[in-house]
Amino acid sequence: MPLSSPASRPAAELSIGQLLDLFEHAPCGYVIADPSGRIIRANTSLATWLGKTTDEFLGMRFSELLPIAGKIYYETHVAPLLRMQGHLSEIALDLLDGEGMAHPRLVNAVEIRDAQG
Repeated sequence: MPLSSPASRPAAELSIGQLLDLFEHAPCGYVIADPSGRIIRANTSLATWLGKTTDEFLGMRFSELLPIAGKIYYETHVAPLLRMQGHLSEIALDLLDGEGMAHPRLVNAVEIRDAQG
């Protein structure tokens, strides 16, 4: 029986380390937030883009990465749409770096829900 390559194995067989490596080194920025909306993990791509360390994102809300107009748009349109649909695709937002400079990005989001919603 031939050995299967990592690419041909089911996703369930990937190790936590492999999944974390994919998260950390993806060519796009990722954050994971807890149910209260606080960031609990950010990847190195996002940190590099915004001139921060990954630890600087911990405890922040995603809206804190936005300029004031972006915060208003996020709170009035983006967050309600995410709660209603459970996902967003390619929403254009400016993210602020450590110097306050805006970096335009397309944002995708998925809300992971348990059986109770």
